[in-house]
Amino acid sequence: MGRAPTRYKPRATEFTQSLPAHEARTIASEVEDRQNERDPSLSARRRRGTISPRPGPRKEALHPARTLPTALLTACVLLAVAASSTAGAGVLPTAVLVASPPTITAGDSVKLSGSVAAERSCLGPRPVVLEWLGAGSAAWGAVASSTTAGDGTFSFSDAPQASGEYRVSLAALGGCLAVGSDPVPVGVRAFVDSSLNASSLTVGSCPTIHATISPDKPGQNVELQRLFGSGWQTVETLPLDASSSASMSPCFVWEDTGVVRLRLRWPKQDELNEAGTGIVLALRIEKANWMRKIDHLVAGRAVSVAVGSPGSFLYRRADTAPRIPASNEKLLLSMALLDSLGPGLRIVTHAATASPQQGVVQGNLW
Repeated sequence: MGRAPTRYKPRATEFTQSLPAHEARTIASEVEDRQNERDPSLSARRRRGTISPRPGPRKEALHPARTLPTALLTACVLLAVAASSTAGAGVLPTAVLVASPPTITAGDSVKLSGSVAAERSCLGPRPVVLEWLGAGSAAWGAVASSTTAGDGTFSFSDAPQASGEYRVSLAALGGCLAVGSDPVPVGVRAFVDSSLNASSLTVGSCPTIHATISPDKPGQNVELQRLFGSGWQTVETLPLDASSSASMSPCFVWEDTGVVRLRLRWPKQDELNEAGTGIVLALRIEKANWMRKIDHLVAGRAVSVAVGSPGSFLYRRADTAPRIPASNEKLLLSMALLDSLGPGLRIVTHAATASPQQGVVQGNLW
């Protein structure tokens, strides 16, 4: 007999390489059913050896590409719910305070403004208290109170006499948490009041300059400064009296002719205030009448004149220019000596020669 043809038996595993597991199992069961129909002995051998459960009804499975949009949508919904829960739980409130300007002069005002960041229901109106800690003090004290606006902003104005720090505080109210700002430093310069008692200033005059310092600084010093080419220089220092005042009388000489700029300054000497400076006093120093008369007499002439006092000159006109001695200059010098020394003064004159012979001077006489 000839050889019976071999039947082709497809393997179930060939269908599992590119299909989901549950679909592969379903197809494998269908293949086995077809094999049993063709060869009943195969089914009998399986019943005698093992029990093969029948697969359940076929279910259509979703491909992973179809499930991705659904997963993204679910994640977005969860994130939105989490954000909503965080917002509902409330944000920690904060308060900000700003001082403008950060440094003032005693007697001026500083503006203190800021805002509160919190849930809308906790912005305002809400009581807010301004507190102050002065230099050298250990305890904060309330200096003003107000209410925040609907947007959480607030504003104060104060005129401190000493340097220190400000802060604001808002107490807990209803479901709103208490909140306070960080301290904000404000510097306060001492106020220097300057005044000059003089109607006109000429060379040789000594006007009185008066100074008063606020807040009171009795026993401390105040400086009189003058502007030179290299900057401000202290020319006199005086102590302040019990009323925190001082007076000084600088004298002006010939070299001061023109514009002289002076100012009074209180250098920092305690922790309460910053150094303070008064206004600049621009003084015009002019020639006295007698100086103008000399100018008129010597104008257009080759004459040098110098009038001095101990340690300084009161008048100078070409006094360093080299001149040929002449009788007119001797006249001016004699007039000056007569006016200064008086007619009773006798000036001893010494004469010298090389070798007098029998009472006769031969040669030059000095």
